[in-house]
Amino acid sequence: MEQTLPTVRYGLKQSADLFKNVPLIGYKGGRGGAKSEDVATYLAEESNTQYSHPLLILCGREKLNSIDDSCKALIERKLFELGIISNYHITNKEIIHKTYGNKFIFKGFGLHISAVKSIDAVNICWAEEAQDLSQKTIDVLPPSIRGRGAKFICTWNPELPSDPVERWFNESAPEGTILHTVNWRDNRFFPKELDIQRVALEKADKERYLHVWEGHYKSASNQCLFTLTEIHESIERTPNYLEVPKVASLDVARFGDDASVIAIKEGNHISYIQEWHKLDTIQLANAVAEVIHNEHIVAINIDNGGNA
Repeated sequence: MEQTLPTVRYGLKQSADLFKNVPLIGYKGGRGGAKSEDVATYLAEESNTQYSHPLLILCGREKLNSIDDSCKALIERKLFELGIISNYHITNKEIIHKTYGNKFIFKGFGLHISAVKSIDAVNICWAEEAQDLSQKTIDVLPPSIRGRGAKFICTWNPELPSDPVERWFNESAPEGTILHTVNWRDNRFFPKELDIQRVALEKADKERYLHVWEGHYKSASNQCLFTLTEIHESIERTPNYLEVPKVASLDVARFGDDASVIAIKEGNHISYIQEWHKLDTIQLANAVAEVIHNEHIVAINIDNGGNA
């Protein structure tokens, strides 16, 4: 299946590696990187080529609720764009070349891994949305892809470095594995319509933009109430204390080395903290009175043995 890349039909120069006889190929990156488009084009062309034995091409993803969730429509569009769709018999679940017998099948790996691994003589397996692949699927499925010239192709938008597909490619991939990181700027067919969306998100939410369009791992802040950007903005923001009444809270020392502490709150900010050690009641009362006078306190809460 080695041949020269017909560049006129491929958005990525890295797609030339799809034609190499290697066991595992990965394309990861952000939106608009032509990963799925190029893999679908490659599979469409391969399926229209006659080999000594019919090809069996398995296309799937971890979660496949219905055939509508699969790449079947994308494969059909590529066959149409290549002008070869009349060469195929297309059913609800399969695409079969009328002359060569090359066949596409579409499966969900997660719920039916035992049934999928029993499919005989798969030549090419394409795992879409590979960031969702479970460790069980990665352990069980690749060894089952053992037809002539067997090849496993993964495409995904990175989520977390701990995801099984990331660990597979980075830690335990077979010898000869190829992995490319590709993004919108690598796609020579990147459309203007998508670029408008890209620029808009970059302006609105830089952190999310880096994940969606540049293929960065998802930030931990995406799962938090406040984003990293919002936290930095709050740190750098200068609080305005003007026209905000000052309220104090006093914790009186009870015994030993305990300290008496007064804190002043202005709005949502603690603007002043003072503590005193080893003052008797009269001394503490005078010190607190001085703070109240100097800081223009409008109210004070005093802790009384844990009851304010």
